Amino acid sequence: MIDVDVVVLGVVLVVVGAAVVVAEAHASTGGILGLAGVLAIVAGIGLTMAGAGIPLLVAVPVASVVALLGGGATLLAGREVLLARRQRVRTGPESLVGQVATVRTWRYREGQVAVGGSLWRARLAYGWADPRPEPGQTVVISELHGLTVSIRRPAAGEEQSAWTPSSLSS
Repeated sequence: MIDVDVVVLGVVLVVVGAAVVVAEAHASTGGILGLAGVLAIVAGIGLTMAGAGIPLLVAVPVASVVALLGGGATLLAGREVLLARRQRVRTGPESLVGQVATVRTWRYREGQVAVGGSLWRARLAYGWADPRPEPGQTVVISELHGLTVSIRRPAAGEEQSAWTPSSLSS
């Protein structure tokens, strides 16, 4: 005998659980929403099978396999998200911090530096003492403020410039 109300409730739980898993993919919560979605899907599958009259001997193993697979995938994805949050930024302007740059022009406390094939407005970082940087000198970007970088003198081992101006860029 099929209990329609239980089957409908089970289907609703599966749909809601799938929506929560999709929400996890777009607004990463480190697996919290994903696990809630997987639990809703498993409960929905169990209710649907029980409402359709399938014996518990079949319904419980099926729901358990879905729970293990979904939970494992969610935990792996959550772990990757948490690891990615700890990594250093590799793209965009924020990746400039720590990069070696070459001074192009300098006047008083501001100038231009070349890094990664582009020119950036630069200021001296806090603690820079005289003498001021000279064109061609290697520096390291210490901070980013909007479209202006702060530069410092390189430490030992940081003096290899990744980019040098060519005669065409003068």
